[in-house]
Amino acid sequence: MPLFERALASSPAYAQAAYNLAVLYVARKDFARALPHLERLAAAGGGVDRADLPLLLTLADAYARAGRGAEAGRVAAAVEGRAGGDPRVLFTLGLALAGAGAYERAAQLFGATNRLRPNTYEVLYNLGVALFNLDRLEEAERALRDAAALKGDEAEVFFRLGLVASARGRADEALAHWQRAASLRTSYPEAHFMIAEELVKARRGDAAVPFYERAVGQDPAQPVYYTRLGVAQFRGRRYREARAAFERGLARFPGDGALNYLAGYAARAEGEFDLAAKYFRRSLELQPDNAAAYANLGFLTIERGQHEEAERLLRRALALDPENFPATYDLGRLLVRLKRYADALPLLERGARLGTRDPGVHYQLFLAYSRLGRKADADRELAVFKRLEEARKASDAGGAPMGGSRSEDLPPPETGAPSKTGPPADVKQPSR
Repeated sequence: MPLFERALASSPAYAQAAYNLAVLYVARKDFARALPHLERLAAAGGGVDRADLPLLLTLADAYARAGRGAEAGRVAAAVEGRAGGDPRVLFTLGLALAGAGAYERAAQLFGATNRLRPNTYEVLYNLGVALFNLDRLEEAERALRDAAALKGDEAEVFFRLGLVASARGRADEALAHWQRAASLRTSYPEAHFMIAEELVKARRGDAAVPFYERAVGQDPAQPVYYTRLGVAQFRGRRYREARAAFERGLARFPGDGALNYLAGYAARAEGEFDLAAKYFRRSLELQPDNAAAYANLGFLTIERGQHEEAERLLRRALALDPENFPATYDLGRLLVRLKRYADALPLLERGARLGTRDPGVHYQLFLAYSRLGRKADADRELAVFKRLEEARKASDAGGAPMGGSRSEDLPPPETGAPSKTGPPADVKQPSR
């Protein structure tokens, strides 16, 4: 880039230097610097009706990826009109639009290319990916199967077929496709990750753990892999192993708020309250509006007998998330402990509506109603408590509580997921 910039500075009319520099800017996603060069070159070449097609393809790509859809569409239409029946130009234009998320238009271009040059792996693969992103699953599967028939040793097409099968509810088929993809590529962390995710969906969390481990081992630069590995361990009640997974992630991503929160959650389940509080406080430094972190700190502060601070933390959690059951329950039981029964009652009544299967909130309601002299209400809540407690014991649903809840469900972290698009089969920057 510095060499092209120097060449252009010494010779501003040097079109090749301007184009090459713009291509590098596009690769860096620096569209603010790329587009002026491309626009000047297009204008100098006679506009969209006369400028070189490779230049216009690059311009359409840059517009699309910069989020300037109207300009991208205008250039793309001109390119398509001038391309006539040239499948290479149509395909390259389709790649540009697919890369920018314009899947409807990309699918049309890939379809046109397929009609002009049928039975081409790259065309069928990218058509399948575009159709998948449009949720046209049956068509996507057909295109991807045709691609796989042409190249049965391409791991990526089987990975995509797995995504389609999973989206269509065919878990066993999805797993078979991902396992084949992993067998065709020495290192394929995305395939191992998706195998694990599918196993978790099927409530086979223990079987998922080794696949999450492989994903982490093959690509340790993905925070989501540590997150999901730790969550799977946690759901198996292996709290120490869960915390170890989150801490492995934090060794690489110390500024990840979700990993800090989840490490605290696992430490709390272990009974390591001081360590848990450290992680929750760190998560709040990174995510100041994390209601769940405030709720957990409130619970820990109650356990330490710091009632005034606990009330402040729990009320902050509810200000951020009025539907947060653990904060609602814990604040209610704190107020019962402080004999502020009238204040506790509306919180606990709302908590009973939020946590319909939690026995603890009904026991706290029993206490509050009893102290307020409402015997009939107290008797009703005691009966509900006993029924739910028996059901809990029968299903062995006990475990580390989250606030008042005995559920082991973790709050869903903001993890993201593998891209639906993935890499195109053949991305080539047009050259001049």
